[in-house]
Amino acid sequence: KSVNQKFRDNNPCCAEFFYFLLKMRDYFAENLKESYSDSVVYFEAPPLFRSIKCTAMNFLKRFYLKHSAMEFYPQNVMLLCVYFACKVDEYIIGIDKFVSMLEESLQMETGSFILGNEFLLMEH
Repeated sequence: KSVNQKFRDNNPCCAEFFYFLLKMRDYFAENLKESYSDSVVYFEAPPLFRSIKCTAMNFLKRFYLKHSAMEFYPQNVMLLCVYFACKVDEYIIGIDKFVSMLEESLQMETGSFILGNEFLLMEH
């Protein structure tokens, strides 16, 4: 039995709560991968290294092991992971240039989100 199923069996008072099942997690992960692929299209010149894409995807998976998609908007978290992966892989890019590749309406909000949550990503 899965951990979630064991918990539900042992705690009938909590049965009405929603638990993240394995099938749902896989569906969520696939949707994130598709959205991630769409997000990195912004970075055409200079193109991102493959190692940056893989590192960012690992950061994204690790982040959502500890946090919920209801707490943090996945699109912003993806961009946070890409920016942090650029730093880790020594792909030098400033936050201003990074967010300038996004739509103008998203630049301010995304830039402040990245700078405000970079340490949170580092902790996990």
